[in-house]
Amino acid sequence: MRKFSVRFDDDVANELDYLATLMKKSRNEILNLLVRAEYHKYESDPKMALALEQMQTLKETLSQMQNQLKAFDEQ
Repeated sequence: MRKFSVRFDDDVANELDYLATLMKKSRNEILNLLVRAEYHKYESDPKMALALEQMQTLKETLSQMQNQLKAFDEQ
């Protein structure tokens, strides 16, 4: 398990406390549930999966271009 330190606006902290009380869970459990829910939204959305795949391809292409430019400058 990993630890994180986070800061919340006062109103968001109050909302987190409210959710924890309402669901009878700890704030930590609520945060874990919220992150997992957001993650699964992206994992199960085919458009988002395609967009993430395209961003990875773009990142690789830009990296290749940068390497080629470095090699060209070194000549």
